[in-house]
Amino acid sequence: MASWLVVSLSALIAAVLLQFLLPHSQKLPVLVGGRVDEQFSDIERLFRDEVLPDEREGAAIAVYYKGRLVVDLWGGYAERSALRPWESDTMTVVYSSTKAIGSAMIAMLVSRGHLKYEDLVIKHWPEFGKHGKENVTVDWLMGHKSGIVFLANPMTMEEGNNHAFISQIIENAVPHWPPGTQTGYHAITFGWLIDQLIRRVDPKHRSAAQFYQEEIQQLSQENDFYVGLPEQLEHRVARITNPKMSESLMGSISSGLLLAQAMYRYWQTDGLCMKACSNPVFLSVMSDEIPYNNPRVHQLAQFSSTGIGTARGLASIFNTVLQKNLISRQVYERIATPTIHDFDLVMLHVVHKGHGFMHSEHPNDKTKWIVGHPGNGGQSVEFVADVNGGPLVIAFVRNGLKPGLTSLSNYLALRNAIFAKL
Repeated sequence: MASWLVVSLSALIAAVLLQFLLPHSQKLPVLVGGRVDEQFSDIERLFRDEVLPDEREGAAIAVYYKGRLVVDLWGGYAERSALRPWESDTMTVVYSSTKAIGSAMIAMLVSRGHLKYEDLVIKHWPEFGKHGKENVTVDWLMGHKSGIVFLANPMTMEEGNNHAFISQIIENAVPHWPPGTQTGYHAITFGWLIDQLIRRVDPKHRSAAQFYQEEIQQLSQENDFYVGLPEQLEHRVARITNPKMSESLMGSISSGLLLAQAMYRYWQTDGLCMKACSNPVFLSVMSDEIPYNNPRVHQLAQFSSTGIGTARGLASIFNTVLQKNLISRQVYERIATPTIHDFDLVMLHVVHKGHGFMHSEHPNDKTKWIVGHPGNGGQSVEFVADVNGGPLVIAFVRNGLKPGLTSLSNYLALRNAIFAKL
């Protein structure tokens, strides 16, 4: 009996190892399309020869420089399991890169004098001030310092799309730390907070989605990035796949997080990270399920995570913001530099951020920062208002999500190569 059990367990372990280690799909050709200006021909080679072979599915990159689309590349598969190639008009979910758009809209409203970052939120939203939230400023809200890192109330998708319901839930929410004393990534609540604030300070009392459509999207050259996807465009959306849990864990470890931190992040179901990133379940990014493949989720206008479009469309949004001076020079100078350099209680590492954006060091000038926001699995949009006489915007998207902080390695290689050309 004992020997039979040993043999059975050995066979089971061998089967599991084979499942993890042996490939189960055929080797597919590397597909690539698009165009680049001659100045950026090396970017095309890097994308084709190094980035795409490392992608499990597909990816795209777009670059606007001085108002012109100078890089527009795509490749791989919109759905590898169906052999559906990534095409010129393929769109994908960019997750938290959506936050950059919400943050830009707040910066636009500040530029127009409808609110200030120093304002108390209760100046515009008196009911917000319950349970110790009365001293929260707009700056704290944008800097993930309000403590409303997740909403404990279970909710349906219909309730999550009901702004009156969300308003009441937020008003009655108890901060998870004394506001202003800590910072922790408001992974999902950020979008609802932005929407509620915009509805109150916009003179027309538009939703965040309406403000985006009328004040930015309609002015964009591409007009091909959505927060609240029209149903008739669903056929263009790439299918998202998750990395294996073992791959995710190794990604966190290799990026410098301690093993204990990585284990806490992925398996401590009662921790802030899990709660912030998986509540509510229909917007979760911390599970084996992928709700962002659900067409109903695609139709939600949630400025934390449901932005969908092409890389070209995403880059065009910020090209429009910069080219048309939708953010004043004075306000841009504020958002161009991070105000927070602290350990993030949710992300479990130091994050440079401020005014809703995340910042990374300028590769050519260590006294400056690049403004933007990454997204789950390795999406990114970044911009600089002036690089040798003109604005630069870079957007990178993929549907085969990469794990941990290493998810941006391919993007960073491309980005740094682009800056080297300038």
